[in-house]
Amino acid sequence: MSSIGAVEQSLNSIGKLYGDILADSRVYKKDREISWYYYSAGIAKRVCYPREYQLLIDAQQFSFLLTDGSFFQFYYSFYDGGDLKKARLAFYPAPMLIEEKQDEIETYIDTASEALSEVYFSMLEDIDSGSGFYPGKNSHLRVDYDHEVVSHSKLHLQFGALNEFRLSAKSICLPFGFFTMILRSLYSDWYVSLSARSGFRDAVRHSYNRKTCVDEHEDIYLDVGDEVRLGR
Repeated sequence: MSSIGAVEQSLNSIGKLYGDILADSRVYKKDREISWYYYSAGIAKRVCYPREYQLLIDAQQFSFLLTDGSFFQFYYSFYDGGDLKKARLAFYPAPMLIEEKQDEIETYIDTASEALSEVYFSMLEDIDSGSGFYPGKNSHLRVDYDHEVVSHSKLHLQFGALNEFRLSAKSICLPFGFFTMILRSLYSDWYVSLSARSGFRDAVRHSYNRKTCVDEHEDIYLDVGDEVRLGR
């Protein structure tokens, strides 16, 4: 099971083994809580992803910022007895803006439904205004854990601002494991070079062996810990 010391060790491993691709680190610990400097809870709603991303970057709401502009958030809160109370592991990729030109979007309106046409008109207004905030092709993902919640699963994976959609999970790995899963999936060149470093395999084993397991009810589960095992 995760402990505050295990989380700290895992975060230190990120800085040590992945330092070459980190543009900034803002990890902060106070009492039984690990977050980042000037931590603020919550997510932006009803805004396009590039705008959400900019709001967080401007407020420096991240634990680790990558050299490509993507960033990670790691939040952990523990009870006085040492058990995990809450956790949040999130990845915000640098926005990938739409590739369509204005005239292309205008042609989409001809065959779109009324509701979708309003979306396209809004996109055209943003382009005309020069705001730069257009719908992107990607969004953030996060793993949330709350030991005290009763309205939904305690541990789950969520995508973007879709709070109503949750994929329940049975286990949650440490920060290094989550960071490594993202790196292996989205940054294969970085992963290949950095995973050859001394201490990498030990850091992966530590992240998997100290994962927190949750098994509260029958559900459609996604195991957020197993994917960090060596050889997967």
